[in-house]
Amino acid sequence: MISAALVATAGPGPAFAPVARATGFSTVVGLAAAPLGMALAGPAAERVGPDAVLLVGAVVAVLSAPLALAVRSVRHLR
Repeated sequence: MISAALVATAGPGPAFAPVARATGFSTVVGLAAAPLGMALAGPAAERVGPDAVLLVGAVVAVLSAPLALAVRSVRHLR
């Protein structure tokens, strides 16, 4: 609560600007992709089975962080 009041009065400052942009982008993409993923998960599970769908989802989740860190500008974010 106190930190929110400090940010509201003093502003986050330029140090937090890249983090805020990345967080905002991540949130927008996640919220936009969630309904699409939910719509595709059912038919995919019927076609190839729920275990395969869960495995693909797990692989995507595990590989997403290393792939993001493979981008030079992300690794050197200060």
